[in-house]
Amino acid sequence: MLAVVERNSYNDECPGLQTIFGTDGARGIANADLTPDLALAIGRAFGAWLVGHNQTPEVLLGRDTRASGTMLAAATSAGLCSTGAAVADCGVITTPGLCLLTRTEAKAGGVIISASHNPPAFNGIKLIDSQGRKLADEIEQTIEDYVFAEEDLAPKPTGRNVGTARQYPAPCVQYLDLLFEQLDSSFSLTGLKVVLDCTFGAAFELAPQAFKRAGAEATAINATPDGSKINVRSGALHPQQLADEVVSQGADLGVA
Repeated sequence: MLAVVERNSYNDECPGLQTIFGTDGARGIANADLTPDLALAIGRAFGAWLVGHNQTPEVLLGRDTRASGTMLAAATSAGLCSTGAAVADCGVITTPGLCLLTRTEAKAGGVIISASHNPPAFNGIKLIDSQGRKLADEIEQTIEDYVFAEEDLAPKPTGRNVGTARQYPAPCVQYLDLLFEQLDSSFSLTGLKVVLDCTFGAAFELAPQAFKRAGAEATAINATPDGSKINVRSGALHPQQLADEVVSQGADLGVA
């Protein structure tokens, strides 16, 4: 068993029980609660489940801008590859973006390394099924059983059967194309003035591009990929800065 995690305030349904996943994946302080060892174990457990249901599974992997994201993504990717699963790394991308690509590209599953609205020191691992949805509770339980088993139950292929990792080409461009394919050809935000608070996170490029492509006059604040500032006095939990910008710019709308 590579890691044992006690149920804590981040995964709070049943205090005191050994468990990994809460209501929205595994979350905790990166390199303290959520360690590379645990990420590796989760990757191996998810890979074991996928290999058992798909002979040649490929998994999309994405993350937000937190400093710990590359560390945890690398460990999770290694765990997946060690079971024979393949990984396509999407780099920095939003959770909905990874979910949509997983479904439309018919991938076996997805992994997003993100702690959503939590402070910079936190991170998380969210597992996605082939339809781009959060894994069902019973599947998460099976994966926890793999992690906490006394023996390592995941396969250990060798040679050409070891999984490989590759970079996924232009995932954010492809995501925006998929979004706009869903819209009626007459859809337009022309004439709408919008201020976007990207809170230094994964939408720092996607959000401005999406609104501008739709025709809006879009201004972005906190729109650099700085994981040390993610959600700090910005974003949906701290909307005052955005509200002030909407007023000062005479905008029609603010989006965090």
